[in-house]
Amino acid sequence: MGKKISYTVLLKYLTRATFIFLALPYLIFFYGWLHWWLAIPMTVICLLPIVWDWKRTYEISTPTQEQEKTTIKLWQIAMVCGAALLFALISGIGGWGWQNTDWYKHNTLLRDLIEKPWPVFYQLDAVQLPLVYYLAYYLPAALIGKAFGWVAANHALLIESWLGLSLTFLWGFVILKHSWWKAVLLIGCFSGMDILGYLLMAPVAPMFLGETISIYHFEWWSLAWIYFSFTHVLFWVPGQGFVGWLIMAVILKEMFDHERKYTIWYLGLTTLWSPFITFGLLPFVIADWVSEPHTLYAWIRKYGLPNLSGVLLGGLVGFMYLAKFYPLPPQAGGKIIFGFVFALVRNSPEMIAGLIVLALFWLLECGLYGILAWKLLDRNERQSRLILMITLVYLAILPFFQYGYYNELLHKPSIPALFALAIIVGRAVLNYSRKRGTQLALTALLAIGFVTAFINIGIQVDGVIRNGALWYLPSSAEVSTLWDLQKKEEETAFNIPGQEYTSFLSQYIGSGEAPFFQWFVRE
Repeated sequence: MGKKISYTVLLKYLTRATFIFLALPYLIFFYGWLHWWLAIPMTVICLLPIVWDWKRTYEISTPTQEQEKTTIKLWQIAMVCGAALLFALISGIGGWGWQNTDWYKHNTLLRDLIEKPWPVFYQLDAVQLPLVYYLAYYLPAALIGKAFGWVAANHALLIESWLGLSLTFLWGFVILKHSWWKAVLLIGCFSGMDILGYLLMAPVAPMFLGETISIYHFEWWSLAWIYFSFTHVLFWVPGQGFVGWLIMAVILKEMFDHERKYTIWYLGLTTLWSPFITFGLLPFVIADWVSEPHTLYAWIRKYGLPNLSGVLLGGLVGFMYLAKFYPLPPQAGGKIIFGFVFALVRNSPEMIAGLIVLALFWLLECGLYGILAWKLLDRNERQSRLILMITLVYLAILPFFQYGYYNELLHKPSIPALFALAIIVGRAVLNYSRKRGTQLALTALLAIGFVTAFINIGIQVDGVIRNGALWYLPSSAEVSTLWDLQKKEEETAFNIPGQEYTSFLSQYIGSGEAPFFQWFVRE
């Protein structure tokens, strides 16, 4: 365990492991859903950038003398992976730890992917409705489940998640270039200052909601908006988190090194994991292109073919998602809410109150971190400042728009930006600065934000205690159907004046009449 590896070697294998981790579900999808004549070329298209990268001499732009000399001990890597395992074991994934209410849906999808033939269709009266959803996270475990059963699939999901979380923490370790435990602490516990918002808003919440805010939902302190903490993402929507964190890490590394490789392929690789994450990465990709336009032509010449693979990969998955826009039976359809978030405001006082809360939300969730980090960043750190500026502007714009009853357009596309914020704030706090007062102030704010992680971990531990076991998994027979979950959601959805919750089933299904299922999907 005293052995060492160089920074360059770790980065090389970390990048390759990340690509393989994210690409594997696509291969399962191709051969489980598509005709063989399409599955084979799509396999080549998906793997081409990985093979391309594998054969090339690995570079990190022009490595600095410091990078060449930097070595990382194997025991440090082992400790990072061990910390990731501890997080995973209380997360609810695979029945390990306590499963919150979102796991009703996760378990339903996993069970259906195991027990139903691929491609998955649901029977509604005489109509066959295909499952149309971002399935990448579930597919490796579902494949194991088809061979070895429900329990084995859930253990496989835990292992997959542990690997994804280990890669995430290792990327933080590599990019921050500080002690392994500092990287794990900063990434794993990063959050907005939700506890301050909760303490400010809890006394007045009954006037708006007619009830108090439960400590179990304290991250919803602003009543209308929420940016998920790292632990919230891990415990509620881990599949969204892994792809958002990992691809954002790869893009950040390339931006710091002024190096651009397979950017479009990265975006294409996110589509089956989550189109919301694809959307959340776009501002960083566009800003990178705009900031260095003189390199675009050389980039296209050097990496044009692998990036074309990303266009084709994302295009195929996007073609599948178009099935959601075809007519569905009334029992399965529903209106997806979208538009300007203040469209439901009834009068001027409500608008003013909403704007005040929104400003407070932005400051506590990201703004104060960003302002202090900006002061700490050296003027020569142009890339860090660019990334920080993109992050703060993007996180300021997102809350003005809504998509979905619980506003998935806010929660999920913000995951990459919040990871980028954690990295930039971490670099500002951990690197030497003469502005010790500002650095201490930012450290104090981070510590307040960490309270969110501690509360979320406490909720998980409390759930384990109430279950009476660290591993508690419902049997496949106990898992609800999508139709059962539709009824539960209608009963328990937050009451939002002017909005009716009708879109649960339409999140998961599409029309079998769509060209994707008529042309490309096997019988």
